[in-house]
Amino acid sequence: SQPPADKRPLQPRHLELYHHVLLPLHRPNKFYEWRDQLPLLQTYHEALLGALLPFLARDPKLVLPLVETIVEVWPGGYETNTAKEVLLLHEIEYLTKCDVFQPGSNAGRHLKRALPLLLPKLVSCIASDNWRLCEKVLGLWKDEAFVRLMCDDDDPAPEATPHAAGHAAGPSAAASAASGPGLRSYPPRELYPPLMAALLRGGKPHWNPTVRRMTALVLDTLRQRRPGCFEAVAREVWPLGAAAPRLALDLVPPELLQGLHGSHPGALAVSSPSPPDLVQVSKGGFDGASSSASSSSAGKSLPPSAEEEEEEEEEE
Repeated sequence: SQPPADKRPLQPRHLELYHHVLLPLHRPNKFYEWRDQLPLLQTYHEALLGALLPFLARDPKLVLPLVETIVEVWPGGYETNTAKEVLLLHEIEYLTKCDVFQPGSNAGRHLKRALPLLLPKLVSCIASDNWRLCEKVLGLWKDEAFVRLMCDDDDPAPEATPHAAGHAAGPSAAASAASGPGLRSYPPRELYPPLMAALLRGGKPHWNPTVRRMTALVLDTLRQRRPGCFEAVAREVWPLGAAAPRLALDLVPPELLQGLHGSHPGALAVSSPSPPDLVQVSKGGFDGASSSASSSSAGKSLPPSAEEEEEEEEEE
C-alpha cells in the first residue's frame, strides 16, 4: 500500500517548481502603485504563502532555502522598500505561526536552525528609526511560538560546527556543515546580545512612544524567559560605568553578517555612571540625562551674535 499523498517524498519536478518558480517570486522590488506605496509583491503575497505551505508540510527542510531567499531579496541601500520589508516580516510571522513548525517538533527545529540567518535583518529593523518596521518586528514577540524559537534552547542535538565536523567525520561532513550557519541552532546566549543591544539603540530611545512601549515589553519578555541569561548579557551589552550600551551589529556573530545591507548609526553618548534597569530605561528614555544636559547647556553663556556686536558699537 502506498503512503498518503501528503506523506510521499517530493519528486524532482516538485523541487524544481519550488526552487525555480516559487522562491524567485520574492524578488520583485518595484511598486505596483507608487502613489499608495503598494509593492508588486503584495499583489500576490498571500497566494504565494499558500502555495509554499504544502511543500513545507511535505519537507520541512525546505524552510532553509526559503529563509535564505528572504535574506537575499531583503531590500536595502538605495533599493530600500519599507512596504516590502513589512511583507517579509509578515512572512516570518506566518512561518512561526504555521502548524507545521510547532516549537519542539522536528519541523520546528528546522525553522529554529534557519532563524539565525534572519538575525541581522531583525536587528537592523529593531534598530531602525522607521516606526513601521519597528512595530512590525517587535510585534513578532507577541506570538508565543516566536518567543520559544528565539528564547528556548530545545534543540537537543545541534549539528557540529564546520571545525568540529571536519575532525570528527572527514571532509564531506565539514563541507556539509559549512554550507550555512542556519544548519545549527544558536543558543539564546548567542542571540540575546545583539537583540538586547538593538532594543537599547545605543542609548538613544526611539522617537515613537508606541515603539518605546513595545520595546519595554520585549525586554521584559526576554528577562522573564531567561533571567540569568538576561542579567549576564545586560552586563555585557552595557558594562558598568560605560557611557552608553554597545551597538547591536557589533554583537552579531560575524558569520551571520554576510549580505547585511548597512548598519545602525552610532550610539549617542549618555552620561550614566552605571546601567539602570533596562526595561525602565526603554520606557522612559533618558529624560534625566537629557534634562541635565539641556540645563547645563542653558547655563552656559552663548557668544554674542554679529547684530548684538553692531548694536553695542552704535551705543558706544
